[in-house]
Amino acid sequence: MSIKIKVSYETEEELKGVLMLLAPVKSWTRAAKKSGKFFRAYITMDHVKK
Repeated sequence: MSIKIKVSYETEEELKGVLMLLAPVKSWTRAAKKSGKFFRAYITMDHVKK
């Protein structure tokens, strides 16, 4: 099972902070176009059962 998250951000530092908080991230991609004043990124994570 995987988890998919859509993130909106204004600066690269914000995106790096989110990726650091969500580690370990399986993969992520940037949207091709900017939506208003925000950039978008799509993050995929594997679900880990404890």
